Amino acid sequence: LGVPIVDLYRKPNSVLLYGGAGVFGVLVIGLMLATYEAKRLARAVQGLIPEALASGRGEAAVAKSDVKEIDDVLIAIGRSRRLLQERTLERDRAETTIAARSLADEMFRLAVEACPNGMLMIDILGKISMVNSEIERLFGYGREELIGQSVDVLLPERSRVKHATYRQTFALQPDPHQMGSGRELSGR
Repeated sequence: LGVPIVDLYRKPNSVLLYGGAGVFGVLVIGLMLATYEAKRLARAVQGLIPEALASGRGEAAVAKSDVKEIDDVLIAIGRSRRLLQERTLERDRAETTIAARSLADEMFRLAVEACPNGMLMIDILGKISMVNSEIERLFGYGREELIGQSVDVLLPERSRVKHATYRQTFALQPDPHQMGSGRELSGR
């Protein structure tokens, strides 16, 4: 569509008319293309919904679309599904390990409790962390009174300093042995 330059000066309205019609035509074509693309993307996004739901149920996502970005999202959904499965397996293993550990701890506690001798357990600082009922009977303190206290509360005053030294030596080189072998033990 050519408009002679001479006509531009004589009929400026026709130039505006041709220009406006051209812009309008380009706008209509752009809107039609945008509508087509929007519908194509909407169909592709609608296809994502079943895939995402299947992934949430732990099923594999398999659909492909004709839109690269949607395919990328489908790949990401597949990765997230695999990661979710791995994390679920890790959690289940951890729960099993915790349950087994809890059972072992309970069995140990019951074995210590059933022992006819007085038994107590202390941490590296000498704080009582476990006692059995025989210790309660021998010393006359309740379990809740002893837990968290220094083991030295069960010793006579004259033995406390020496006992602290024995404890520190043992902490440096722990070995299983009968406490106080060869010495006379007393408590308060």
